Amino acid sequence: MFKRMKLNSAMARLVEEKLYEMAIDELGSGNVRKGIWAKAIAKSNGNKEQERSKYLELRVESLKDEAQVIESIIGSLDEEPRLIEDNKNQRSFSSKIGEFISIFV
Repeated sequence: MFKRMKLNSAMARLVEEKLYEMAIDELGSGNVRKGIWAKAIAKSNGNKEQERSKYLELRVESLKDEAQVIESIIGSLDEEPRLIEDNKNQRSFSSKIGEFISIFV
């Protein structure tokens, strides 16, 4: 059990490292999420040096949130196979997925 906990912790750290890499690449390319950048500025209290680091923290948090939402959508697909049979619900569910994805595109 202890080994499993250590493995889960190690995996979480590696995933987080990759998320920070993705966030720093966004900063480097200038392709930042405007809403998150605005929040970083607000949370930096006018300190220009803190804006970038605050953006990284907020963007990693956002990437984790996105992963959870996607995982939830996939999980609900697995849990509710009747959606495929019920055309009305399927269209409604597909519409919700499309709306969510369009936010990030």
